[in-house]
Amino acid sequence: MAPPPIIAKGDKAESPAESLQKSTALLQKSAVEFFAQSGCAGCHHQPMAVMASASAHAAGLPVDQSRTQALLQMMEEEIARTQENLLQRIDPGGAGDGEAYFLPAMAAADFPASPATDAAARHLAQMQHRAGNWHVGDVSRSPMQEGDIARTVQKHLPRIAHVQLADNPGRNEPGTGEINYNFLFRHLDTIGYRGWVGCEYRPRTTTTDGLGWHAALTVVT
Repeated sequence: MAPPPIIAKGDKAESPAESLQKSTALLQKSAVEFFAQSGCAGCHHQPMAVMASASAHAAGLPVDQSRTQALLQMMEEEIARTQENLLQRIDPGGAGDGEAYFLPAMAAADFPASPATDAAARHLAQMQHRAGNWHVGDVSRSPMQEGDIARTVQKHLPRIAHVQLADNPGRNEPGTGEINYNFLFRHLDTIGYRGWVGCEYRPRTTTTDGLGWHAALTVVT
């Protein structure tokens, strides 16, 4: 555990409320900027900022409501853009991930129901199996959804420009689960993949300690 910051004599430490207010404002700002640069309402950006803002507002902290409303509008417009597809069960990339983030955030901010939110809720309900699970059939979350990684990548190679890594189960660094990454990296070279390979895992300990997988799994054999 890191030691507490040293406060110089005479300096006034921020109260928890002041720290929360500042953090919430930064989340709102970064979510707005992310949209400005990418044009995308991302499941990891706008919803998280809205949920944090709604919680802060409910606790009586000052919140820039204009930014909250702007973020809510981004999410509704993102759903509305694919509304007809959702109603026809033409699943987007990530299947129901987007709606599963958007709808709770919009509800936390008391966003009124609309045709777009109705379509998103209906889409999620249609994807749910009788047992209560949401096993889906796209390829954006292999192996949790598909399992046959090598042939899935090869089949869709012309459409793939970015591969994201995490082991399964646990979503930790490569080499901590069931995926044979040594084979998979050789397979990517063999089939001619030349795109980016990024990391989207949760380190089991620290980020630095978790980087040992690269040397261990990229040795030429």
